[in-house]
Amino acid sequence: MPIPVTCPSCHARFQVSDKFAGKKGPCPKCKKPISIPKLEQQVKIDDRAHGGTKDASGKLVLKPIKRTETKLSMAAIGGIAAGIVAAFALAIVIGSMYEDKTAIPWYLLASGAFLIAPPLAFAGYAFLRDDELEPHSGVDVIVRSLACSVGYVAIWLAYYALVPEEYRRLGDDPIMAAVVIAPFLAIGAIIALVSFDLDLGNAVMHYMVYVIVCILLALVMGWPMMPAPTEPEEKAPPVTPMRPLGPR
Repeated sequence: MPIPVTCPSCHARFQVSDKFAGKKGPCPKCKKPISIPKLEQQVKIDDRAHGGTKDASGKLVLKPIKRTETKLSMAAIGGIAAGIVAAFALAIVIGSMYEDKTAIPWYLLASGAFLIAPPLAFAGYAFLRDDELEPHSGVDVIVRSLACSVGYVAIWLAYYALVPEEYRRLGDDPIMAAVVIAPFLAIGAIIALVSFDLDLGNAVMHYMVYVIVCILLALVMGWPMMPAPTEPEEKAPPVTPMRPLGPR
């Protein structure tokens, strides 16, 4: 079996017959002396089915690293479901307290947005994370989920504080609404990317799931997503001039 050799002087790569194993000879390119490795020094690259990289004697040289799969436990699934149900229950209660939905205070709207954020942040990471990276777990993933949630709610509050009402409720100009929403979407994606080491596409999807669920919460609460239509003003009937009385 040929022995792969790399010249230490000119870095040329070539193969020699195994009968030259352990011997010295000139490099065919630079002519400087090189040492041919012995057979027992050769590293055998084996497939995964054989358990990793082995040397010529079959002994493991590099122990394969077993990748840990991130799976949602039943407790985690139950916690996520409980958080989502609690948020929607709170939205129903808040909506029933106000006949005029536009009079719902902002802090009650924010409470639902914050309550829904941690379970969604954790669940989104579990489904969208990069399988090639070591998963975050334990206290680390809890802290990251809470940090991501705080960032998402901060964006939500900034959106309601800075964006005019006609655009905040989608308005009648979808192009302008898209221009207004785009910066907030970009900031949310950056927060997801930094919090969970997601790629950009999955980070955008992670934040969009949160936005969609918040919109559903607002609808359950009865919050109007569109401005109330304005009724056209009634025009007064034209006045017919009166003819003067008296003889013509």
